[in-house]
Amino acid sequence: MRCIAILVTCLTLCAGEAPPLPPSTQKLVDDAAAVAGKAKQVYDQAVAKEQAKLAAALIKEQERETKKGNLDGALAIKALITEVQGGLLQKRSETSGDLLGDPATPTNASTTVTPPAELITDSKLPSGPAQPGHAPAQLTEFMQRASAMSLPKGDPTPVNFGATSAGMVAVYNGGGGRNAELWAALMKAGFQRVDEGNNQWFVLNAKPGDRFTVFDPPGTSAQIEVYALRFKTAR
Repeated sequence: MRCIAILVTCLTLCAGEAPPLPPSTQKLVDDAAAVAGKAKQVYDQAVAKEQAKLAAALIKEQERETKKGNLDGALAIKALITEVQGGLLQKRSETSGDLLGDPATPTNASTTVTPPAELITDSKLPSGPAQPGHAPAQLTEFMQRASAMSLPKGDPTPVNFGATSAGMVAVYNGGGGRNAELWAALMKAGFQRVDEGNNQWFVLNAKPGDRFTVFDPPGTSAQIEVYALRFKTAR
């Protein structure tokens, strides 16, 4: 009889059926599942509340940009509102990535690098991979992901840009006093100056709808370059 019992047990295990858990063990699992379920419910409610709060704030931003005449910015915000109302925060919180799209990449604790913004421009200039060799140390990771657009050397024609998503934008303009006019324009647009040796960089943590103008001041030796993730030409 004992041999038969052992044989039945063996057949049950071989068939893939797990033996029943002791009642005390099953209770531990059930209790933990109940706590996790309540935590998930609280989490979902918090995300829904934050989503509604963000959508309301974005609607005000859209109205503000519309009144200012910034229609491109207002349309970009409108598209973002649709994404938020469609569950953007919920989706982003369940994946490793930043709020507005790009997968997250490891960063040093001492840096605050954000994914570069997508820019729309009225220029027909081509863009290509960035060359990170001469960038400030705090922009190393950013430059590895960025694209570059070089303005025509010696051409002072203003090139207009607008951010269609949030993130970092950088402008390199070499050095020298002749760049003072460009520096002032960039600072007015919210850029922060970063010195690297004799070279000056200007960095902006752009928001959707931000606008700025870049030009090549007469008599400068360095070529003006703008860095971001993608460049789109306005039609």
